[in-house]
Amino acid sequence: METSVEIEGTQPSKLIEAVLDLERIDLNLYRANDHWKEFRSKQLYGGQVVSQAMVAASKTVQPQFHIHSLHCYFTRKGNTDIPVLYQVENLRDGKSYATRLVHAIQEGKTILIMVLSFHVREESPFHHQIEMPKVPFPEELPTLIELMNQYNFSHASEKWKAKIQEVEGSGQLLEYRHIDVANILGNKSAKAHRFIWARVLGHLDDSHENIHRCSAAFISDSFIAWTAYIPHKNIRLGQIASLDHNIWFHAPFKADEWMLYELESPKTGAGRGMALGRIWRRDGVLAATIAQEILLRPQLQKPKSQL
Repeated sequence: METSVEIEGTQPSKLIEAVLDLERIDLNLYRANDHWKEFRSKQLYGGQVVSQAMVAASKTVQPQFHIHSLHCYFTRKGNTDIPVLYQVENLRDGKSYATRLVHAIQEGKTILIMVLSFHVREESPFHHQIEMPKVPFPEELPTLIELMNQYNFSHASEKWKAKIQEVEGSGQLLEYRHIDVANILGNKSAKAHRFIWARVLGHLDDSHENIHRCSAAFISDSFIAWTAYIPHKNIRLGQIASLDHNIWFHAPFKADEWMLYELESPKTGAGRGMALGRIWRRDGVLAATIAQEILLRPQLQKPKSQL
């Protein structure tokens, strides 16, 4: 999985250099030294660790093997100031399937553990899928600049600016078109079902299918946890964090072309929330399914002082 080259004036995606270009330290051992910090947080973005773990594992299999599923747990918070080591264990190499285990490590402690399964593409007579939802195309939706003008960003409070930044995401690496911005920015509770068009900015190398899957994984952790909170905006939020992250890839796709990201949360309770996602190609093919469980806790109220 090498950095893509410029084709017909299209610049290579900054996502490769900023996130997906890992340093090889030893056999099955890789390191990410610098972390993309556009999210303005001391805590590592979960999608970054997931995608980098996928890159590390992909480097240990033959090129005909493609990631078809992964399951991971976030075990500790990651720090943006500390390099991450990715230690890959070869669990199995078969003719059609290969399995890898990855530990993402900071200061000797595991911050993420991931199991991945790789598959050599094969033909099958069994084929069906559900229908892609009918939504506006990305060209029909406002850009970030248009959203800023629509919500009077230049004169907005810091709170509203932060919300716009949350909607916009990682603006030098990815591009979004939100279909339901009013529900996101509004203070009222809304249905836990939303749609986002997303793509990687710049060009990704088409000769490496896994790089598109790693890039989609980087996108997949954006917004999914917050989907579980949308129906509960009347409750002041104290803590929200991803507990696990799971992806199944169903068909080839290009992450540098527009993909529809459908998100919904079927259940919250017991301090947790469940969120599901589907990534659709523009031509209606279901490319991936995502599932994530979220830690969801209200803000604790301070006890009133006794007079």
